[in-house]
Amino acid sequence: MRPRLIILVRHGQSEANVDISIHRTVPDHKIKLTEVGVEQAIEAGEYLNKFLKPEDTVQFYVSPYLRARQTFEHMSKALDKGRWRYCEEPRLREQDWGNFQGPPKEMARIKTERATYGHFFYRIPNGESGADVYDRISTFQETLHRAFASPNFPSVLVIVTHGLLSRLFVMRWFHWSVEEFESLQNLRCCEFVIMEKNEETNKYKLKTKFRRWGNIESLGRFDDEDDEGNNKYLTPNGKRFLNGHSRSYSAEMGGEFSSEDVMGDASESDERSVNSSSISINEEVESKTEEINVTKKSESV
Repeated sequence: MRPRLIILVRHGQSEANVDISIHRTVPDHKIKLTEVGVEQAIEAGEYLNKFLKPEDTVQFYVSPYLRARQTFEHMSKALDKGRWRYCEEPRLREQDWGNFQGPPKEMARIKTERATYGHFFYRIPNGESGADVYDRISTFQETLHRAFASPNFPSVLVIVTHGLLSRLFVMRWFHWSVEEFESLQNLRCCEFVIMEKNEETNKYKLKTKFRRWGNIESLGRFDDEDDEGNNKYLTPNGKRFLNGHSRSYSAEMGGEFSSEDVMGDASESDERSVNSSSISINEEVESKTEEINVTKKSESV
């Protein structure tokens, strides 16, 4: 049974978010939360409770990195022990930056080069590209779909991971293009991304609006392939085609991709807001546009 909610949460503020030089002496997977990060994680658990119904059960999948596990530990304190399950998932780990990071000048050069080249395709020396991470997220989603076949799968899925992983997860799920991914800003620490299932169609709609670096015109841009390997793309007239089958697309504010199955299969709905803006901290929970109220804005890792 597919869960009614899929919630992605970035870890709380880590030592590296405060002092990036720690990457030179401490392995990435051993970097801890700061005191602020612990507070964020506790608040995230309380915030998660607001979305749970009395009958809900929760399945946590958590990155094995210490900061993510600590985030989960503090979040879970807000929940009754009998209503959640936990699984540590290595495929949810942070992008590999090649063991210990180099001197500041070298890392500055790499980050500048990466920003110019593009976060998705740029391969960090001795590490991973965003595309590499996308591939392991794809296999993780295949695992999820098999798990959903169980009638006893919990009604809420919570994934505690990292900023890049969260964006790539959504990109893969909704078949977004590389250009779309590159336009999105990173999540802040302990920010939520909410995907809600439509009980009639059994498909998910992304309820969270991502902050963008800028409004990107994307006429004719290519999207990624769907699960069957079919190329999808947007044409300049605003039609979305899939091997000769089309779906309507609205480029106006609040426009959405239609949620019909294109090939008559169980393909996922990519219904979402096109010109999405920043996540508002003051919006009501019912609006489903989420953000944890953090005391500090953390730097992206």
